[in-house]
Formats: sequence, C-alpha cells, structure tokens
Amino acid sequence: MSGADSPTTPTASPRPTPTLSYYGLYAGCMPEKVDTVTQVMMEQLERIASQPVTSEELTRAKGQLRGGTVLGMEDTASRMQRLGKAELVRGEFVDISDSLAEIDAVTADDITRVARRLAESPGPPPSSARE
Repeated sequence: MSGADSPTTPTASPRPTPTLSYYGLYAGCMPEKVDTVTQVMMEQLERIASQPVTSEELTRAKGQLRGGTVLGMEDTASRMQRLGKAELVRGEFVDISDSLAEIDAVTADDITRVARRLAESPGPPPSSARE
C-alpha cells in the first residue's frame, strides 16, 4: 500500500547520541487504522533494507529534512532548543551550514545500510498509543 492508498504518511525520527542511537517511526491515524499503518510502516522498512531508495525518494527526504532544519531556526525558542540538543547529543554545536552539508552527504547506500541494521536487529515489537 502506498501513495493515495496509504492511510497516512509515516515519518522516521532518528535520535543519535554519542554512545547509542534509537529511532522511531510514527504516523497519525484513526484508532481503527493502527494495525494497518503499523504493518505498512514495517513493510516499508523491510523494503528499504532490501532495495535502495530511488533518487526521487532521496531528494524528497533530503528536502524535507533541510526544510525542517531551516524552519526550526525561525524563532528564539527553536534556536535555543537546537543549541541545547547539540550540547547534549553531540557535545558540541554544529553550525546550520554543517548540518545541511551532513544531510546532503547522505547516500541511498547509507539509508539501505542503516535500514538493514534496523530491520535485522532484535528488539521490542512495534507499539502504539491508542485512545
């Protein structure tokens, strides 16, 4: 299921730290769609682990990350949150231009490699918050 057939568009949320990293996949949907959405998300992770993302998918993902990064600099609270997060997560501040360069440097092979590691790693089953 993809595109217009999908109940929603899942989003990945990586959260690295100096010693470990975790990731989250999340989507908003009606409570009765949770199982379907969870299945679609896991299928997509497995797809990305087994075949490279297309250049169009990579371009869109980079655009979304770049846009979110730049828009996150629009207000003082967001800038302060970014400074605090940089200190806690990386131990140093990373200039916005360096952050954008890191996004630009990601390749389809990088995404496949990480998706394989995630798809093959043992872990808790997917969970969801339901009303």
